[in-house]
Amino acid sequence: LGLALCQKIIRAHYGRIWVDSPIKGGSCFHFTLPIYR
Repeated sequence: LGLALCQKIIRAHYGRIWVDSPIKGGSCFHFTLPIYR
């Protein structure tokens, strides 16, 4: 539920979200948001 909500918010702001799963285990979640000036 938490990640689904994050995904909606990030996409609403034209950002990107992705996950890396290292071979050793665990998961790393990353996101980017554009900067408007």
